[in-house]
Amino acid sequence: RSELEGLSEEIRQSLEQDSTADAVSSAAGIVESHREARKELVEVAASLEAVGQEACAAQERLEGELRDEALRRREALEVQRKLLAEELRQASTSLQTEVAVREGRLEGRLDARLQRFGADFVELQHRVDREVRCMWEEATAGAEHA
Repeated sequence: RSELEGLSEEIRQSLEQDSTADAVSSAAGIVESHREARKELVEVAASLEAVGQEACAAQERLEGELRDEALRRREALEVQRKLLAEELRQASTSLQTEVAVREGRLEGRLDARLQRFGADFVELQHRVDREVRCMWEEATAGAEHA
């Protein structure tokens, strides 16, 4: 509307300043230049619409790529989590095996020490018994002499 008002104003000013033939010629030139300007505006609007559509399409592509990348990363993290869980399970099993082996060794050494202690105790008990008998025999033999 403002464009039409501007066009009307230009034509009116042209008619006031020029002769009729010049005014008609000038008005025709003004109308033609406004038509060309309008045509250019329509082309610019169409170009802007195309750019807007391309931008929307690019945004949709980018969002799709970002979703795909997020999904790939999530899947990669899940695979890594499973691998780490398996590695942890294997390490735990290995550690349990090592603990069992060491417990077995310690039990074996403890059993061997207990057997040696038992043998030493039995030997010591026999020695004490022999010495007590000897002392008893000496005491009874000394009492018989006296």
